[in-house]
Amino acid sequence: MTEHSCNDGCQGSYQPARKIVVPKTKLPLILTDRLLQRVAIKGILELGSLLYKHNELFFTLDNSLPEKFTTLLRDYPLVKVNLLAPINDAKTEFALFNYTKGKVTVMNNYELNTDIAPSFKDHAYFNNFCEELKANTLSFIPVPLTGMLTLKSIKGVLPYDFLLAKHYLKQYLDAYNALNEEDLDLLNRIKEEGLPTIDDNYNDKVKLALRIERKLYLQYNSH
Repeated sequence: MTEHSCNDGCQGSYQPARKIVVPKTKLPLILTDRLLQRVAIKGILELGSLLYKHNELFFTLDNSLPEKFTTLLRDYPLVKVNLLAPINDAKTEFALFNYTKGKVTVMNNYELNTDIAPSFKDHAYFNNFCEELKANTLSFIPVPLTGMLTLKSIKGVLPYDFLLAKHYLKQYLDAYNALNEEDLDLLNRIKEEGLPTIDDNYNDKVKLALRIERKLYLQYNSH
């Protein structure tokens, strides 16, 4: 019998044919005025935990929000929250505010376009989401409430199968681009109000968007 020398894992020697590179890019949830007005801080923290549990990460264009967060988080001394907020009037430079055990620490500074994607300006930015993740140069790509779970799942797939991630992204974008303002309002309300994600009363476009989210999130939310 010849000696077993293949790297298929049988002898505990499996090695992948290529190096798996997990993107350093993080996906902060965009805190819009609508979300802040409609959802209490407890609900916002719960939504954020779907992306980063016990280390929630948010993005805002409101340079007054870091101070407000100090008050809002007063009743949650055990949480660890990170907030990307602008530190100049042009909103091109941002700081990462870390809230831990009632203390606020201003951490690294980041520049728009260099470190932070302008994804909050135009959803069309996500047409190149996979390429941006693969380039692995950005520190943050802010994501909207309606697409956060799907985009998180695609990010989890990408290091292992780039083409599959691209396929899922196309499904997501095709479904998203078919939605009108009323549909988007409903998708926001589903997250904001905890409405059912399965409901025969939703129209076909909304149900398709929710099916894609549910399928990907259930399969890949561990990444």
